[in-house]
Amino acid sequence: MMNSYSGFGRIMLTIVMAMCLRIAPWPGFLSGINPDWVLLVLIYWTIAVPERIGIFHAWTVGLLTDVLTGRVFGQYALAFAPISITSTGLVYFLLPAVFPNTAFLVKKHSTPRSTAYFFLAACFYRYAMLAPDLYSTAPRPFVASQ
Repeated sequence: MMNSYSGFGRIMLTIVMAMCLRIAPWPGFLSGINPDWVLLVLIYWTIAVPERIGIFHAWTVGLLTDVLTGRVFGQYALAFAPISITSTGLVYFLLPAVFPNTAFLVKKHSTPRSTAYFFLAACFYRYAMLAPDLYSTAPRPFVASQ
């Protein structure tokens, strides 16, 4: 008989590995294309097993990412939570549209609506990442143009 928590260790291992990739130093030419690994892993697990990974896990991983990166406490948590909700919604709205034999999972699906929700969540993520810098009263360092 399979333990109900047997896959949870694998999920946490991939999240820890993504956090290690988050703080790893990258060469100059790769630092510009370094994605948010923690967010990508969180989106993957939320879509792969939405009954196990949800908003609570996204919030907790976001708080851990805040501590890890030294950003404003709660910034990543506020950014990861709506994306987790949206990617869970994509499972139930987009899956029947792509695979019609899974349409019994939901009564009605709307691919354009779910795409719009995902776009709004992505915009909210970008705003949550930029908001502390935009509204900060701390003086910004002067960078001279060359």
